[in-house]
Amino acid sequence: MALVAGGFQATITVVDRSGTVTVKQLEMNVADQAAADAAIGDIVTDFQAVTQSKVMKYTYGPVLLENDQSLPTAPGAINAIKASCTLVLDELGAPKANYKIPAPVDAIFVDQVSGPGNNVVNTGATAIQTWFEHFTTTDGDLFISDGQTIIDTGFITAGKRISAKSFNP
Repeated sequence: MALVAGGFQATITVVDRSGTVTVKQLEMNVADQAAADAAIGDIVTDFQAVTQSKVMKYTYGPVLLENDQSLPTAPGAINAIKASCTLVLDELGAPKANYKIPAPVDAIFVDQVSGPGNNVVNTGATAIQTWFEHFTTTDGDLFISDGQTIIDTGFITAGKRISAKSFNP
């Protein structure tokens, strides 16, 4: 299992007059980063010419792919099952956000096999603490959404296992 170069991708985010956001993900037909750099301006300009929506942002760059394309075999590897975690944001009034982890590992639950805590996220679990450190205000390298962060991993207040709608057979 290793990540290997898989070409280049562009993502263009547009918003319509009602505020509805649409994200277009595009596979780029370029040979390298220099060609992607040269093409992206025309791609965004030409897309804006065919839509009445407003281009709000775009990103582009290399794609890394898992070279082993086999499906996971773990019984719990079902993306419709999620760990839903409640986080207190680092903002005035301490609003809360919800963050969902697809196909969660058993190690992040209070009771890892069965029992009353089988569906309760252990907010102190090492894997949970390590993951959410990426979203902290001082040391984080990711945002929850729209530039939002948590003060530290002590602001993970609750979590539970949920089942989301799935269209898989």
